[in-house]
Amino acid sequence: MSFASAISAARVYTVQGKYSEAEPLYLKVLEIAEKSLGNKHLTPLTIQKNWQNFRSEIEEK
Repeated sequence: MSFASAISAARVYTVQGKYSEAEPLYLKVLEIAEKSLGNKHLTPLTIQKNWQNFRSEIEEK
């Protein structure tokens, strides 16, 4: 599964209200991206921003 596919799946879980499934997926993808690309690469930074947006969204509910 690509990073984009995994993030899309996490987003679908979020929209469905399946937060307990979405968050671990965001965090696992972020961990893999940082390990494989480094934490200064654009991809992990983008994933981190997506995860932060997720956290903000569920805190508002």
